[in-house]
Amino acid sequence: MIKTKFTKEKIEIISSETLDGSMSLGGQDDLFVNPNAQKFISDVVGRENFAYMRQSHSNNVKIIDEAGIYDCDGLMSSERLCLGVRSADCVPVMLFGQDDIKGVIHVSRASLLKGIIGQSLVKVLEEMDVNKNNLKVYLGPHIRQKNYKLSGAHLAKIEESRFGNFLQLIKGESYFDMTGSVIAELMSVGFKPENIYDSKIDTFENKKFFSFRRDGGDGGVKTFLTIIKDVN
Repeated sequence: MIKTKFTKEKIEIISSETLDGSMSLGGQDDLFVNPNAQKFISDVVGRENFAYMRQSHSNNVKIIDEAGIYDCDGLMSSERLCLGVRSADCVPVMLFGQDDIKGVIHVSRASLLKGIIGQSLVKVLEEMDVNKNNLKVYLGPHIRQKNYKLSGAHLAKIEESRFGNFLQLIKGESYFDMTGSVIAELMSVGFKPENIYDSKIDTFENKKFFSFRRDGGDGGVKTFLTIIKDVN
């Protein structure tokens, strides 16, 4: 497992690795049916105060106050819960820094276009009366531009969107900068650039992490799990 600590904020962010096995739901409603996930979560945080999601590349962000599984792609809470997000090239976004506020967002290309940050997250933070100036953001391991080639309908959607400037043409092929797009979207809604941290890890190149683009989806998409937790 990979650990990143924010000592002042008393926050730890932990990502599973390929050696820990896939953390995918595998068609099940309960992540704990997966023995890899069961062991990893039990070793890191325990089940009792752990919340996670059935992710669907939506723009749905929920405010929660108890452990369990939720149908959405983002969780925000002011309780001392441990929150988890699964990914395999998408951007796991972790939020923290104001009191006990914590959040996880599964930012895929689709959810980004649907406004999961620019609309849904903004609305939830307003409901929670959270000052974005006080929040820190951590971008976990995800695919980087030089390995994120787009074509056809997927490319057209980006070209027609506000993220078209984050495409780069290399030898006649178009490559999309998810990192830059997410950071720009966060800054556009009021997050301070100095409060945005990037893991700098490329899931496509770093084989410690699962990558859908690198590994394909035979037998189901394999994912890794990133968890945010309080530390004393």
